[in-house]
Amino acid sequence: MEGASGVRLEELKADGGAVSNSWLMRFQADMLGVPVVVPEVSQTTALGAAYLAGVATELWTEDDVRAMLATGGQLRADHVGRPSRGAVGRLAPRLGARTRLGTQVTLAAASGSNNQMKEQLYKDPRPAEYFTRFHERARRRGPDWVYDLARLVLTPYVLLFFRARCIDSHNVPAEGAAIVAPNHFSFLDHFFVAVYLRRKVRFMAKSQLFKRPMQFVYRHGGVFPVRRGHHDEEAFKTAHTVLGHGDLVVMYAEAGRSRSRRLGKPRHGLGRLALESGVPVIPTAIAGSESARDWRRLRFPKVTIHYGKPVRFERVEHPTKEQAQAASEVVFQEVRRLHTALRRDGRRGAVKAARTARRTAEAAGRRPAVR
Repeated sequence: MEGASGVRLEELKADGGAVSNSWLMRFQADMLGVPVVVPEVSQTTALGAAYLAGVATELWTEDDVRAMLATGGQLRADHVGRPSRGAVGRLAPRLGARTRLGTQVTLAAASGSNNQMKEQLYKDPRPAEYFTRFHERARRRGPDWVYDLARLVLTPYVLLFFRARCIDSHNVPAEGAAIVAPNHFSFLDHFFVAVYLRRKVRFMAKSQLFKRPMQFVYRHGGVFPVRRGHHDEEAFKTAHTVLGHGDLVVMYAEAGRSRSRRLGKPRHGLGRLALESGVPVIPTAIAGSESARDWRRLRFPKVTIHYGKPVRFERVEHPTKEQAQAASEVVFQEVRRLHTALRRDGRRGAVKAARTARRTAEAAGRRPAVR
C-alpha cells in the first residue's frame, strides 16, 4: 500500500468480527510494524444501521447522531427527549473509544479469545493505618523461615519450567546496602530477581497485594508495601531503614508492571531513594518474563536475568523531583541497554559478550602500569 500510494502508513484501522481476535490483530500489527486500531464495538456496520434505524423511526435525529460522533459520547432514546422503545434505546456503545493493539498494545488475551485485560486498581482505598504493622515489622525484622520455604518451593519451578538463568550476578555486592533496579513485566519477576542471589532481598511491592491470606507470606517474606495511588512516605522510611541495616532492596524503576510487553518509563521514586541513600544501584534486565503469563496455556518462556555494573550517585539529602527523575533515567538507560542486548543477541550472545568483557577487564587489571 505504501509503495502504490507513496504515503507512509501510520496506523491500520480495522472492524468486523476479526477484531475480536486479539492475537490476529497483534500479529497483523507486528507484521506491519504499525498500530492496529479497533473500535470498541466490533460490528460498526451493524451499529451504523442501528443509528439509521433510530433516525428512520424518529427515536433521534441526524443532528443527534452527528453530535454523538463528534464528542464520542453515547446516544440513547432518553438522551434526546423521546421515550425508549425497548432494545433499540439501549443500542448506545461508545463509537469514539478505541483500543490500540500490536506494537503499542496493552492487551493480555488468549489466542482467538475475547478475554480483555484485567482491570487495574490504581488507588488503594484502604487507610494508611492499615499498613502500619507491615512497615513496623519490616523495620524491626528481616525475612524469616517463610522466605526460605518460598525459595525452596519456587526455585525448581523457576529453573525447570522457565529455564531461568542469570548473567553477572557478581555485580550484586556480597554484603552491604544496595538497590537492585530491574524492569518489571510479571509478578514472577520477584522470584526471577532473587533466585540466583545468595543474599535475602527485600521487596517494595504495591499495597493491593497485602490481602489475606497472602499478606502473611509477604509480611514474613521480606516484602513491605507502597500505598498505591498515594504519596507514601512510609514506604521510603522503611526502605531507608532496611538499607540502613545493610540489606538489599528491590525497587522497580517503572514503579509497576509494564503491561505492553515493552519497557515502560522510569519513575522518580527510584532516583529519589538512590540519591537520598547514596548506596549503589544495580541496573537489572529481565528478558522473557513479559510472556510468563502464557504458562496458563502451557507455554513457558525462557527467562534471563542480567545484573549490570553498579551505579552510584553522590548523596543528596533532599533531592528535587527533577534530580530524582534524572537519576532514574541514568539507571534505566543501562537497564534498557542490557534488555535490548538480551532481546537482540539472545541468552547465548549475551553470555558470550559478558565473558569477553570480564576477560578484557581481568587482562587490563593484570597489565603492568606504563611509567
